[in-house]
Amino acid sequence: MSVFLLILKIIGIVLLVILGLIVVIALLALFCPFVYRVKGSYHEKNLQLQVRIWWLGRLLGLLSLIHISE
Repeated sequence: MSVFLLILKIIGIVLLVILGLIVVIALLALFCPFVYRVKGSYHEKNLQLQVRIWWLGRLLGLLSLIHISE
């Protein structure tokens, strides 16, 4: 009987840790804003765009460079 209770206890702790991580990620998504910057230029049918997106104080970021010419 004690082995069964030990297994249930371990499963409960693992589920609580997973639930806690989900709550922390949801709170970060709600209260930590995305920061973005877009720069662009258009010269003689050449379009250049630079898009930067940061989250969590530049901990996670994305940089996209787009060049379109005709």
